[in-house]
Amino acid sequence: MTAEKAKSYVYYYCENYISLSAVKGLRIVYSFLTYIFIVYGILSDIFLPYSITLFLLTVFYFAATALFAKNVKKYDSFPLRFLVNGIEAMFMDLYFLILLYMPLPNVSGGTAVNLILTALIIVFNLSYIGITVLLVKKGKYLNKKHNYGAVMALGGGVTGSVGMCIARLVTHNVSERASEIFFKSVLFFIVLVLSVGTANFLKYRWCKKYGITCDENGKASSPALYTDIDYGKNRSLPARIAVKVFKVIGILFALLILVGVYVQNRL
Repeated sequence: MTAEKAKSYVYYYCENYISLSAVKGLRIVYSFLTYIFIVYGILSDIFLPYSITLFLLTVFYFAATALFAKNVKKYDSFPLRFLVNGIEAMFMDLYFLILLYMPLPNVSGGTAVNLILTALIIVFNLSYIGITVLLVKKGKYLNKKHNYGAVMALGGGVTGSVGMCIARLVTHNVSERASEIFFKSVLFFIVLVLSVGTANFLKYRWCKKYGITCDENGKASSPALYTDIDYGKNRSLPARIAVKVFKVIGILFALLILVGVYVQNRL
């Protein structure tokens, strides 16, 4: 492995890294999914341990985000973007992996199947990293151009396929076993896609190993990591108060639904 070959891979899509605003925005997504699965867990009598695990994982993400937002500008560097991308991908992988283990109502749990899927995910990760290292050693990324069209076409095709499958499930009566197969298959596919993001750890390692401290244009920082867009800072005082009130009402309404579901399920 030469420094030039490693640098060619590090520079490949190096400008695409998650921002602080996106990191904070994902808290809303994780919170909403966690809330949905807590309600789901109560309804299906599997409240423990899956729903609690998701809740604790989301709380940890909130705490980690606060710490990250406080210190990221202090440690700003070019390699830091890959470390953040890798950690975010790993967290999302873990989140959906927990969902993969969550059983469906009225369907007997398949521990063996879950373990096999987890093993396949680990093998996929190791294989992907190994193939990437092999391609870099062979110089496949030297002077390689980005192909956004192919990525968009692949994303569009996958999204369309998943959408058609969901529509078919909604409009047709399917067996519980078929529902489980679809549920596990979609989550398994999501985990595999997210696993690709862990290759950012390779880029971070090679940045440190070969002293790669800037991009092709000589930029040695990752400003988007600490560019936190506050869309509410220019709002008037009544507008800010209204937003706070609606947030409180939303939380209270969500708690009311949660309590109602729990009470009704126990009657």
